Amino acid sequence: MKHLIRPTALISSLRERPFKYVSCNFSKGYKYFYFQRKKKDKKQYFRSAPGTEAFLLEYNRFLGIGVKAQKKKKSFDELINLYKASPEFRDLAPKTRDLKSRVMQFIVSYVGPHSVEDMNKAHCDALMNKKSAPSEANKVRKELSVLFNFAQALEWIPQSKNPAKLTKKRNVNSSGFHTWTREEVEAFEACHQAGSEARLALYLMMCTGAARSDVVKLGWGNVKNNKIYFDRQKTDESKASRIPNFLMEELQDIPRDQDTFLITMYGKAYMSDGFGNKFKKWATKAGIPHCTTHGLRSAMAVKLAHLGATDQMIAAWLAHNGTGEVHTYTKNVEREKLVESSMQLLGWD
Repeated sequence: MKHLIRPTALISSLRERPFKYVSCNFSKGYKYFYFQRKKKDKKQYFRSAPGTEAFLLEYNRFLGIGVKAQKKKKSFDELINLYKASPEFRDLAPKTRDLKSRVMQFIVSYVGPHSVEDMNKAHCDALMNKKSAPSEANKVRKELSVLFNFAQALEWIPQSKNPAKLTKKRNVNSSGFHTWTREEVEAFEACHQAGSEARLALYLMMCTGAARSDVVKLGWGNVKNNKIYFDRQKTDESKASRIPNFLMEELQDIPRDQDTFLITMYGKAYMSDGFGNKFKKWATKAGIPHCTTHGLRSAMAVKLAHLGATDQMIAAWLAHNGTGEVHTYTKNVEREKLVESSMQLLGWD
């Protein structure tokens, strides 16, 4: 029976009753304890051994004293599992989910079983310091902040508690991907003649603003009324770009039954990373190994900024879901314009 327990030193006889209304009887070498205020009352048996915290909680419950058991603290393992199952995470683009999952796996490897509530600024700093690259440390800081915000929503921690926000963001000296110059675009065109796959890839990205993960999926199925339609994988924003004549000249020899415009030597569509490696070889052959597919998107944003395009126009071209990141591409153009305006105020010709 569950209420039978082995003898203990706490209550050794019927005459030793440190707890009021608690009695003890023997049965086949066992002692069992029960709570009974009056003889006519029903006996309430203890399931826990005397001297334990559980026994005290049972005793107080029998007395009618509302004592709550200590709340079990939630771990980062539990938090991350719940976050990954949430609509907030599932609604992200696949590539974004993958990147966030990698950072969270790193966090779990160090603090997985530990309490979310006990985490403080020093712990967050220590996690960030595990990463040597400032940009990687900032990714850890960002995901920690996301997780603490999610813990707030679950009411695991106070609304004011987010130790990740108390840490200092690391300075990143890198200016990011190199932005193509006009001369570099011309060098690529000079190396890769009309009708080549390299020339087609260049024009597709220039004319659509597509990232490499998007351009590898484009085909005749995306074309309607002389426009290329697609949803950007990272932001899930829709984009429609008119096909200019110089791009149509490159597309006209692509069979209509070919699944994608760009295919490997085996007749299959490229994977994103595989296409990135292929484009790197094309750029290296053209003498511009430092030029990347992402840098080509930057170049188009910069060119639009020079031509006076608004942040909204540039964001639409890049298929961003806001204008927040546009400044990353156009800040040097804005600074150049401000300097020129300053010189005009000074009256310097």
